[in-house]
Amino acid sequence: MPLPLLAVLLFFCLAGNLLEEMLFRGFFQGYLQTADELKLLRVSKLKRIILSALLFSMMHSFLAISVTNQGLGVIVFTFYEGLITAYLREKCGLWCSTLAHGVGIFLISAGLF
Repeated sequence: MPLPLLAVLLFFCLAGNLLEEMLFRGFFQGYLQTADELKLLRVSKLKRIILSALLFSMMHSFLAISVTNQGLGVIVFTFYEGLITAYLREKCGLWCSTLAHGVGIFLISAGLF
């Protein structure tokens, strides 16, 4: 693949996955963390990671079933990916999870992994 196309693909992978990370890890996981800190809900780090990954994979079910026709494989992959990015968000923040998500999708979509 020509280098200019790789650069464009990388940009779109990072930009598109930034939006997903802001929604699932920034908003949803952040809400659970704040609720735990304010003692509104008892949501441990492990529960936040699992709930964020579960919601992330459930929201990809349409993609898995109708767009890619891969079904359960895509749901399992997005759950696994969600666990990794949710863990990274807990350990080093939203930018870290966004970078990992974007670069991971870039490597897969560019055929480099």
